[in-house]
Amino acid sequence: MRIAVDARFLQSANEPDVRDFTKEVFVRLWCKHTEHNFILFTDSVYEGVLTLPKNVSIVVLTPKPTNFLLYKWWYDVGLALALKKYKAGVFVATYGCGSLTSSVPQVLIVRDLAFLKQNNSLHSRSSNFCKKFTANFIKKAKAVATLSNSVKEELRARYDAESATFQTVGSGIGSYFHSVEWHEREIIKEQFSEGCEYFVFSSNAHSQASFLSVLKAFSIFKKWQKSNMKLLVIGVFVEGFGKEMDKLRSYKFKSEVFIKKEVSEGETGDIVAASYVFIFPSTYEAFPLPVLEAMACGVPVITSRNSSMIEIAGDTALYADPFNPVEIAEQMKKIYKDEQLRNKLVEEGRSKSKLYNWDNTSTLLWQVIQPVHSQ
Repeated sequence: MRIAVDARFLQSANEPDVRDFTKEVFVRLWCKHTEHNFILFTDSVYEGVLTLPKNVSIVVLTPKPTNFLLYKWWYDVGLALALKKYKAGVFVATYGCGSLTSSVPQVLIVRDLAFLKQNNSLHSRSSNFCKKFTANFIKKAKAVATLSNSVKEELRARYDAESATFQTVGSGIGSYFHSVEWHEREIIKEQFSEGCEYFVFSSNAHSQASFLSVLKAFSIFKKWQKSNMKLLVIGVFVEGFGKEMDKLRSYKFKSEVFIKKEVSEGETGDIVAASYVFIFPSTYEAFPLPVLEAMACGVPVITSRNSSMIEIAGDTALYADPFNPVEIAEQMKKIYKDEQLRNKLVEEGRSKSKLYNWDNTSTLLWQVIQPVHSQ
């Protein structure tokens, strides 16, 4: 069988979740299933560090999609012709974008429906393309893989997808996220928080909306507890965050808030692992990977009550309304004052995070791919 894979984001710094998913899952698949050939279709010369085995080849299709029309051309003209030329038996659409003109059976991996949200994405060009054609991609696909049950049910409710098979495959956790020893925590705290304990708030396109709520919650917590606890803000800072940052100038506890705009993946793992509590009150997450990453680090989590958060974290996290500072502060205080609760969340979170790994995800995805090729 020749398995074609959308590998456009295999070396992308802008989409690390897609990059890591593609790399971790397909390395396992092509190593385990050496009887099959894998063709990785990209839009730029591959300069990665992976050593590709004999059953893996890379095909570059240009031009690189940088606007709506080029996205349409890449998938419906360039990719369609290449799938036919290389006699692919199945195409795996890792970014949720399929080819509407190819007759090759397709497996669509839909990570989320963020392109439908008001604050939808860091990349509006691909978001507009997904928004316009996802219904067609779903209808065209033989199978659809999602990372969470909540996305699977949302897809079924929103789109006519009677002909497709749906399967939840989950995700794994990056190797940067793991527990650190006490002495390592002390070094990290010295580096990032003046040696003090700290809460860490992770910013992305959907949690950023609650940034002011977290600042207010931190103020409330400080007034209640009179501690030397700090607040670290890390993550992706999307357009408009500068306006929020301006509010810090008049913030009473501004000297105790540290904004870390440019940290490496390794530093992010260290910062999370050394934190006292991980705060992630996101307004939308299809699969709350940052929550699982914190749990894998042995850090208790405060997050928001949306369906995917509850599905993945269950009773191993505390929940708060992302726009209710008092509620967030109450949860911060609860963990701070109750060491027994904190230890319970840490241990249960570690156990929960172990359920999500790349071996399981690759096995489940293979169970989706194999029947599609046989149809």
